[in-house]
Amino acid sequence: MSAWSILNGPLPTCLCGFGAAAVLLSLFAGSIPAAPSTERPAQGSRSVISDEARKHNQSGIDLARQRNHRAAAIEFQEAVRLRPDYAEAHYNLGVAQEALGELGQAIDAFRSALKFRPASAPMHRALGLALLKGYHLEDAVAELQRSLELDPSSAEAHYNLGLAFGQQSRLEAASAEFRKALRLQTSFHQARLRLGVALRRLGKTEESLKEFRAAARLDPENPEAHYHLGMALKAQNELTGAIAAFRRAVALKPDFEKARYNLGITLRAQGQKQAAEAELRQGEALKNFRLRLARAKSLIVQGTEALKRADTDAGLRFFQEALEESPELPVAHYYLGVTWEKKGDIPKAMTFYQKALELQPDYPQAHSSLGLLWWRQGERSKALESLREAVLGDPDLAEGHYNLGLALAQMGQWEESVDELSEAVSLNPRYLDARMNLGLLLSQKNDLAGAASVFREILKHHPDSAEARNNLGLVLLQGKDAAGAQVSLREALRLKPDYAEAHYNLGLALLQAGQRGAAIEHLARARQLDPQSDEIRRRLAAAYIEGRDPDRALAVLKSAAGAEEHYLSASALLLSRRLPEALSESRQALKQEPQEPRYLLQQARILLRLGQHPEALEILRQVNRIQPQWAEPYYSAGVGYYLLRRYGDARRSLERALELDPRSERALFLYGATLANEGNNSQGEEYLLRAIALDPANARFYYHLGAMRLRDNKPEEARQAFEKAIQLKSDFALPHYQLGKLLERANALETAAKELETAVRCQPDLAQGFYHLGRVYARLGETEKSARALATFQQFKEKEASEDREFMENLQKEIGIP
Repeated sequence: MSAWSILNGPLPTCLCGFGAAAVLLSLFAGSIPAAPSTERPAQGSRSVISDEARKHNQSGIDLARQRNHRAAAIEFQEAVRLRPDYAEAHYNLGVAQEALGELGQAIDAFRSALKFRPASAPMHRALGLALLKGYHLEDAVAELQRSLELDPSSAEAHYNLGLAFGQQSRLEAASAEFRKALRLQTSFHQARLRLGVALRRLGKTEESLKEFRAAARLDPENPEAHYHLGMALKAQNELTGAIAAFRRAVALKPDFEKARYNLGITLRAQGQKQAAEAELRQGEALKNFRLRLARAKSLIVQGTEALKRADTDAGLRFFQEALEESPELPVAHYYLGVTWEKKGDIPKAMTFYQKALELQPDYPQAHSSLGLLWWRQGERSKALESLREAVLGDPDLAEGHYNLGLALAQMGQWEESVDELSEAVSLNPRYLDARMNLGLLLSQKNDLAGAASVFREILKHHPDSAEARNNLGLVLLQGKDAAGAQVSLREALRLKPDYAEAHYNLGLALLQAGQRGAAIEHLARARQLDPQSDEIRRRLAAAYIEGRDPDRALAVLKSAAGAEEHYLSASALLLSRRLPEALSESRQALKQEPQEPRYLLQQARILLRLGQHPEALEILRQVNRIQPQWAEPYYSAGVGYYLLRRYGDARRSLERALELDPRSERALFLYGATLANEGNNSQGEEYLLRAIALDPANARFYYHLGAMRLRDNKPEEARQAFEKAIQLKSDFALPHYQLGKLLERANALETAAKELETAVRCQPDLAQGFYHLGRVYARLGETEKSARALATFQQFKEKEASEDREFMENLQKEIGIP
């Protein structure tokens, strides 16, 4: 029920969407991408960027260099949230969003950057390129021209402006820009190739051919250069040269459909019909394959949209059609697996995941999904293998590291789990689930400082996260900071008033602070909100027992089923002195867990209360064998031996209890009583005083100190002890009774009568109290009162009651509750 339940729950599924194809420019495709900016603000800039914003910007740059653009974008967004006028962060955000295919958002980010840095050539250039990709041609031209006004030496800007002019069919202007780019950077082979295309379209065949020859010579591994050279040679009817160029293009790029088609046509024109038909057939097959692949991808996109709408039937239909179009497409098999999993047909889902991996062994999402299914089937080793394969296939997949981290955590491999969850967070700093579970895992490892740091970091970005405040409160509670825990947990409840876990944890914090009443209110509310939680039910019952309210505890534990519930029921029944029923519940607990030391100890205590001392002692010896370093069973054995008047055995058991727990006031008290019963009152009193020093508010200890001093014939010191007991607990009958007897002996009869009256009022079954009260009334001449008191005494038939019996009964009250 604690926040750790997140880690102990089922592993989440990870559904990664099918990415949209990148936008390609038709004729003048290709560009030099903008790099993340690390520029400093210009001198005289009106603002100083905060260290925190710079930190997020630098983190984004590092992530972008790792090609983790999604996580980079998150960091840049945080930087601009902290400083809205941080131009470089706006610019870097645009670069990341452009890399993610979010062109509209990228354009907005570049424009935001230019509001604060209007004279930045790279920012104008980046905006121009983004506008060009979005076919906003006039705006693109304006931005690129502005970038060249600011920095005329940029070959990239001239090239991109040439692309824009080409899109506008302004071929002379495009040619001029490509030539300028080449003058500035002679090795700019893509500019040379685009210049050749522009010249060819202008009808300048010789000039075009010259550029294509140069492009193929200077960039011999570029299939586009050889293809355009072949086209130029074919137009000049230089068929042999054209065939050689086309063959080179196809060799470099076997699926180059246009090159293969033109190779076939040229071979046919040269009379090589058989070779021509072979190339054309392959070209047609490539064309058909591309058409089928395009249709399959379109169907998969429609299928994923259907899944987003929770329409699994439509999704299934789209994915099956995609598979018919392209049977060897791994992503179609993967999404069929996703859909069958959503429909609850796990065997079919696993079959399709496995087929996807057969076609693409390094398909990380398929490995991850298959691993999660293996996990749910209880095949943990297979699950772990698949989840590891997912991370190996794509080390930058945050979800892969997250799922692997959760699996390792549930297998107890905490060190490796921390590494994986940390990696997920580093790949995606706003991956809330990964951060949350990292914090929980650190708290489980008792790294409380680390866990608190993680939750506080979450709250910086998500101040309204009730879950993070609850978890922080739980960590502070583990660190014994009850006050800090209460503040965090109360804030969690302010944010989410019906949050059962926060009510539960606040109840624990209040218990730790000694505020049992308030704690019970929150535990009861938690149970009301989550009535199925066994943990809440047990803790609420335990709180009632600790508050000596057995009836409410038993009401909470009604229809106990588990061993712990039977144990708590036995504790409540023992508190109610319903000993046979307590023994029955205790036996039910031990029937389920026969070697649980707490349950055995409880049964021994019940047997002690029932007077079955030998049976109790045998059970306590069993507990000592199971858990030899636990003081409590040795103490209880001391009680058993004491009740049997085997004082030597009692001392030996109590000595062992005190060796294991030297600050046990109960063991010190009983050891002192044992010594006193062996006739060693002075040493017994010494141990009792040590017990009182540890628990100075214990009225019973003062009562026994008085009784011990009374036996040692120290009436004045005894009186002081009894008075202290009464001061601490005014409704405690026995010190009133003993003080009344002392006053009777001192002939202070009226005061004695008052003390004895208080004693029998506080404990109406105190037979000896009525006996002495009758005697005092007789001496005071109150015959009628004396007769009534003595008659009550007779009713109890306690003429044989002794001081020793009194002591033993009170001792059992002191030690009897577990």
